Amino acid sequence: MSAEAAAAALAGFSGLAPRSLRRLLDVLAPSDAWELAVRGQLGEVVELRQGRAREVAERLSGVDPDAVAASCAASDINVLVHGTRAYSAALSDDPEAPAVLFARGQPLARIDELRRVAIVGTRSATAAGRATAHDLGHDLSANGVAVVSGLAIGVDGAAHRGALDGGGLAVAVLAHGLDRCYPERHRHLFEQMCADHVVLSEWPPGVGPEPWRFPLRNRIIAGLAEVVVVVESRVTGGSLITARAALDRGVDVLVVPGSPQMPASEGTNMLLRDGAGVVTDVDDVLTALGISHDGCRGVAPVRPPGPPGSDASPHGDVVAALADGPATLDTLAARTMHSVADVACAVSDLVGAGLVVAEGGWVELAMSRLSGQHPS
Repeated sequence: MSAEAAAAALAGFSGLAPRSLRRLLDVLAPSDAWELAVRGQLGEVVELRQGRAREVAERLSGVDPDAVAASCAASDINVLVHGTRAYSAALSDDPEAPAVLFARGQPLARIDELRRVAIVGTRSATAAGRATAHDLGHDLSANGVAVVSGLAIGVDGAAHRGALDGGGLAVAVLAHGLDRCYPERHRHLFEQMCADHVVLSEWPPGVGPEPWRFPLRNRIIAGLAEVVVVVESRVTGGSLITARAALDRGVDVLVVPGSPQMPASEGTNMLLRDGAGVVTDVDDVLTALGISHDGCRGVAPVRPPGPPGSDASPHGDVVAALADGPATLDTLAARTMHSVADVACAVSDLVGAGLVVAEGGWVELAMSRLSGQHPS
């Protein structure tokens, strides 16, 4: 039984909290820790009642470490133990660094070579929020900054796609085993990340995405980041957990501000109220990192289309009216004082230009909220 096999088997055992496993492997080699655990003697090293230690031993008796290691190898998953050279130096000094990391893709040394920014936000992001996360991920990546996030739908996935489009390194931290993709709609993105970027987890193959694992995942995102950027967040959710974990570590938290009328901006505006920095473009993030901007930016803004020579076009009014959030055609007509027919024509033009999206009778902005950018 190799050290990696023993470490992988222990990491998959839900009877040991991450902190307990870290304490255990900080004082014992993985193989020795495994032998102690299966003999029911864990209480000699970590705080565990004798009865609980015997229960752990009984449950581990049905686990084959070599089979766990074989499962990792079958999915090209590397097993990295805290304190070894292969473990990420960027994360190794974190007080809550996982005892074991499972990794796919590029060696973790790639993370250590680069500056790192986490981009996080709500799964139920607006189209504008997704565009903002994409453009920010793109510009940071184009400037040689690794983009860290959680591969969730909404802000996370958009940030990762932006990083890939920018040509730099993307780092995903997942809340389940790396033998599966979650959410399934990110299958193509997940496979790209596993092939050419870095995908991490503290859980071995076979572990599913149970809700309680996601808050634990967020501490790893915060631990890897030098700056955390929150694009959109509701008043509860994982992005605020990540922000709090970053603040606990002395990591700067920056926020993309949003309209007070939008639920997706309630959490971010609360962070602003409490002293977080503001992000209006990539320069704000690069400045927080202490590096200068080299001129790599997203594409230039597109002016909303309208009839040539007409100052009465509703296009600009529609865009301005959507700043406070999604609206129906009737609501837009009332806000802009244009007819429903004119507003409908304007929305059609704006959809064609990629500036708004219209689904299920609702219209919302698709423009990035970074200054001087729009969705590519």
